[in-house]
Amino acid sequence: MLALSIRQPYAELILRGVKTIENRSQPTRKIGQRFAIYASKTWAGFPEHATQDPDGKDWIPASAGMTDGALGEGDLPTGVLVGSAVICDCIYKDGWWQWHLVESAHDTPSNPRDSASVASGWVVTN
Repeated sequence: MLALSIRQPYAELILRGVKTIENRSQPTRKIGQRFAIYASKTWAGFPEHATQDPDGKDWIPASAGMTDGALGEGDLPTGVLVGSAVICDCIYKDGWWQWHLVESAHDTPSNPRDSASVASGWVVTN
């Protein structure tokens, strides 16, 4: 299975089906294939459409179609494989290759704050 490194919180948004397009500088020919999602160690910052608490630290997922309490940088797993998705299409638009994603799924556990066992059970080969 191929793996793609995606920064948090975008990896989590993909896994929850909120983010269905991943913009990349290169196209892919892996249409119809499932790939592993690796939550990179680097935090991407807050999505533009998300809101923050008064201190500017917590991401409030309700603004991104999620119902959890506020999530901050340390609340989502990083540096591990967190799930998978299928690339169903690849379209060039506005200077980016848009990888259209479907069938996203978390690996265990379902709680994004429990990163201790997220990476278990994965075998990535090329």
